[in-house]
Amino acid sequence: MPSSLPAAGDMLALLAAQPVFAPLDSTALRALAAQWHLESTAPGDTLAEQGALADRLGWVIAGTVELCDPDLEHTVHLSAGALFGLGATPATLLGHWQATVAGDGVVAWLPASALQALCLQHPALRYHFASLPAASQMPGDVSDSGDSGDSANDRLDGGTQLNRLAVSVRTLLRRAPICLAPGTSVQAVAAHMCREGVSSVMLAGAEGFCTAS
Repeated sequence: MPSSLPAAGDMLALLAAQPVFAPLDSTALRALAAQWHLESTAPGDTLAEQGALADRLGWVIAGTVELCDPDLEHTVHLSAGALFGLGATPATLLGHWQATVAGDGVVAWLPASALQALCLQHPALRYHFASLPAASQMPGDVSDSGDSGDSANDRLDGGTQLNRLAVSVRTLLRRAPICLAPGTSVQAVAAHMCREGVSSVMLAGAEGFCTAS
């Protein structure tokens, strides 16, 4: 049977333990905890139809979620703690993948407007949501209506530009790199990237290629 939904206090503890949100202070965590919509899931449930992942951020609280491309027959399995959908899933895949449930569990959803506002208030989070569009491209635009012509995403943190060069590579990586042999064909690399849900390939030297999500 579907898992029971966590209480408000449990959501706060879950957020504090989630690596992406853990750096937020207690006030921000409490505000964020109230914005998630919780959903009990059962095997076979469809959480998002193909192409519908782009309007909200999903978080696997318990159980297993499968992201799959029905056209290419590629599937990625997500366990508890994983984020998917808007911002978390590569932009090139958002329009093609769908989310289904592989086992009893709980999934939390954060609306697009709430995620955009969160990243505007806490610019460092933007690095964890690389496929999040600029504020001016989001549904329910939260950008200012000033006459400067700049989007709110370019005026993060009270007008201070976000210094992307000062952030360490380790901050951007959410899992260990996956290495493939140098002789791997481009077709095989592309299939591997789809299967693992990664969006780029970097040459690592004689040892092989490193894919980074």
